[in-house]
Amino acid sequence: MTRRELNRATLARQLLLERSSMTAVDTVAHLAGMQGQDSSAPYVGLWSRVDGFRRDELTDAVERGEVVRSSLMRLTIHVVTREDFHWLQPTLQPTLERRARGAARLPGADLDGIERAARERLAAGPASMTELRALADPALDDNALADFLHARIAYRHVPPSGTWRFGGASRHAAVDRLGEPDLERLVVRYMQAFGPATVQDIQAWSGATRLRAAVDALGDRLVELRGEDGARLYDLPEAPRPPAETPAPVRLLPVWDNLLLSHADRSRVIPEGRARDLIGRPVVLVDGVAAGGWRFTGERVEVDAGVAGNDDVAAEAQRLTAWLLDG
Repeated sequence: MTRRELNRATLARQLLLERSSMTAVDTVAHLAGMQGQDSSAPYVGLWSRVDGFRRDELTDAVERGEVVRSSLMRLTIHVVTREDFHWLQPTLQPTLERRARGAARLPGADLDGIERAARERLAAGPASMTELRALADPALDDNALADFLHARIAYRHVPPSGTWRFGGASRHAAVDRLGEPDLERLVVRYMQAFGPATVQDIQAWSGATRLRAAVDALGDRLVELRGEDGARLYDLPEAPRPPAETPAPVRLLPVWDNLLLSHADRSRVIPEGRARDLIGRPVVLVDGVAAGGWRFTGERVEVDAGVAGNDDVAAEAQRLTAWLLDG
């Protein structure tokens, strides 16, 4: 597959070739979760992918608990469906446990006692990380303590955390009765949302390791392809792989959109030499690749000079402006 064919395949799975008619919850599931450090980013990401998306649709799903916000893939904050959280969290637990080795930065601490106190506090109701850290010796390193607690206790953020333009400190609630880890399911869901891809790509998205065995175990449930650089790519047999000449409309993506972060080799969506300029900014896609950035001034969407002369970019920026100003 050429780089352009990989681009079109990934855009198709990411619902960026044509807006979808799916619900917000079904879209979050289809995408295997959405990056959510910025609480408003999933909303903009859904607007770019779902025809007629309304903000209250996602807000209602978060408030009902159908969509959960927590630290998951790459140890970063994502929003996922409740159903996916219950198997993703235990599947990614070894990654979180590696983070818990930051306990080495907590010399002499009674780690079991700290965990027990945190669980007791969460049993009484949601708590902020500041409140949980206050249960331990104040001389302990705050960041190491937070890493330790995140690794030991499965939690979700409690609304309004995860809702439109929320900017306060998140409160956490412990989650019990999780499912079983399932690395093969992790691989399949990744391919549905981001394939075709290498084993290294899956690892870059998830933060998980030992994925070669999971890929091999899937056997003929995957097909093997070759990239133009000779890379060994895997994919689901029936997944969409549109022709290279398939048109890709202009799209405006939020900061940290997973399209840009979920491959070890990002060249299918980010031109060579542009990653430093574009990662960490809301991005404009032109012909399927990141061509510049954008920002909302509070009154309008402004795009970088390099894409400002594009009529399609101007039209999409106008549409996003109207949506952002509507309520």
